[in-house]
Amino acid sequence: MGVGIVISACIVCFLCMTATAQEQRVALVIGNGQYQHNATLVNPPNDASDMAAALKLDGFTVTLLTDASRVDMEQAVRAFGNSLKNPDTIGMFYYSGHGAQADGANFLIPVDADIQNQDELAYNAVDVESILAKMRSAGNKINIVVLDACRDNPFPGSSRSLDKGLAVVKVKVPESVIVYATDPGSTALDGTGRNSPFTKAFLENMETPDQDITVMMKRVTSRVQNDTDGKQTPWVSTNLTKDFSFKSTFGASASTSSQQVATPTMSVTRSYGSLVVTAVTEGNLYLDGKAMGNIPAGATAKLDSVEVGSRSLELRYTDGQVERQDVTVEPGNAATVTFVYQKETPKIQVEKAETVTPQTEPDMSIWQELGSEGSGTIRFERPSSCAIDSNGHIYIADSGNKRIVRVDDMSGTNWTTSYAVSSGANAVAVNLSGQIFISISGDGGNQIVRMDDMSATNLTTLSSLGSGDDLFNKPYGIAVDTSGYVYIVDSLNNRIVRMGDMTGANWNTLGISGSDTNQLNDPYGVAVDSTGHIYISDSRNSRIIRVDDMEGTNWITLGNLGSGVNQFFLPEGIAVDSNGRIYIADYGNNRIVRMEDMHGTNWITIGSLGSETNQFSGPVGVALDDRGHVYVVDSGNNRIVSFTAP
Repeated sequence: MGVGIVISACIVCFLCMTATAQEQRVALVIGNGQYQHNATLVNPPNDASDMAAALKLDGFTVTLLTDASRVDMEQAVRAFGNSLKNPDTIGMFYYSGHGAQADGANFLIPVDADIQNQDELAYNAVDVESILAKMRSAGNKINIVVLDACRDNPFPGSSRSLDKGLAVVKVKVPESVIVYATDPGSTALDGTGRNSPFTKAFLENMETPDQDITVMMKRVTSRVQNDTDGKQTPWVSTNLTKDFSFKSTFGASASTSSQQVATPTMSVTRSYGSLVVTAVTEGNLYLDGKAMGNIPAGATAKLDSVEVGSRSLELRYTDGQVERQDVTVEPGNAATVTFVYQKETPKIQVEKAETVTPQTEPDMSIWQELGSEGSGTIRFERPSSCAIDSNGHIYIADSGNKRIVRVDDMSGTNWTTSYAVSSGANAVAVNLSGQIFISISGDGGNQIVRMDDMSATNLTTLSSLGSGDDLFNKPYGIAVDTSGYVYIVDSLNNRIVRMGDMTGANWNTLGISGSDTNQLNDPYGVAVDSTGHIYISDSRNSRIIRVDDMEGTNWITLGNLGSGVNQFFLPEGIAVDSNGRIYIADYGNNRIVRMEDMHGTNWITIGSLGSETNQFSGPVGVALDDRGHVYVVDSGNNRIVSFTAP
């Protein structure tokens, strides 16, 4: 029986059909063309629709999105990742539309993205490596990624040019094949027909029975080169040890007699209806024991072409609970089912928005700027972090200029520059001995660097522990406690790492991908107070977390989605003063927030939207000194701002 599932929260999922008795095939297909702020592309919605139709014929359960927003894409990727968690599943991700790279990272552009500069990609687009990380953690049989996403610069109004084409991805997915419409660093053609030249060739060749994908891609490459007069050459990266073909033959019958015998024929007419299913809590939906797909909390799913009669529905929740309902499907009608189970709020999660007392912004009479527009030689480009040592020296990770800057004060006295980092520096921290720690990602790889001084004395790097693979995946925030432990925000691995030294001794992780209650989503900043409490800005979940230790003891959250007056939007940098007051760089709301504790007591905002004199633009970092000064990395304005703490 053919069944389709459509998620009304902008996710479309279809019935999982198996190519064999055990094997499941699942695909997420996205085609973006009607861009609201950038150049329109004609073919991607056609490419995606035609690819989805072909994959369904080849036994794939297909989720199809066309002209999708960033929220739509991220929700679909999360559901897609959950659907892969079966060792017999083959997963395929296909994207057609605008794509761009920045510092070696690849991004897929949603239709609602308003991106003017390269540094805005990370928070307005979908990172390809985050999709590959989902595939890697699923542990499924085979993964296929097809990116027809190398159209020319989608941001013609940008004041800075983007890197051309896409880059080679860094996430290593076992048993995978990654296909680019053109070779890395080049651009692909949109085409003049219904489909792009690449997708047209791909669709034509995937229908050849029993053709291994490696052989198929040779034919696709030849066809694209021929059709584009050599202007475009697809590129493939694979570590497959298994065979895979889109279409398989399972044997054919032949007559063993020369005499033709009439064979009776029978036709069967079936009647179908549909089901509309609403879930209060996220869970995996099963129809008559067969997996249909994931339904997010509060979403409604529609199952089409359900055979009439009595049907059994189950919603299986992540905490092990199962809710069952029986329903009768009538011809041509839609039966409605609502699953009402709600999880108990974990005791470790505390949020008391009602205790917040919003206050007016403090007196900003002592406001200083360093590196702002027009300051000449001390101009920053996309600064990403700052730190203050015990002597009051200010260290700035000047990411766009690929350097670390140190000054004695906010007048820029004794300006010192270190170019010890070959890629963009994401964050900087200084320990009590004056050693400088830097987190790096980009063309130079994913590394933690330590040096004794700004001359790069005794420079030490940590990128792997003998495995040969990158140990970290886009490390961002970094902090050092009074005992010398180093805390690293390993962003795309969705975890916090703590280690005793630069050899990785006493390695601990918190919130790794796959944990439930303590799941992080693209964390950004980390801080440690004098009592050892760990504070995390869990950026994509728009919340602040505090735990007692690296075991996650006494996990407390504040400002997660739905909290109203205390709503964060992509919080990034975080710092804690000697009195336990917490400072947050609330990036998406262009403000700094200070509160007395994790209940939001005495909530104060600085530079919030609508203020004039003290307006921030994308603040990403915050630091404190022992004299009561607050330092803000105002990235969008390319400056460091200092003022007296309220």
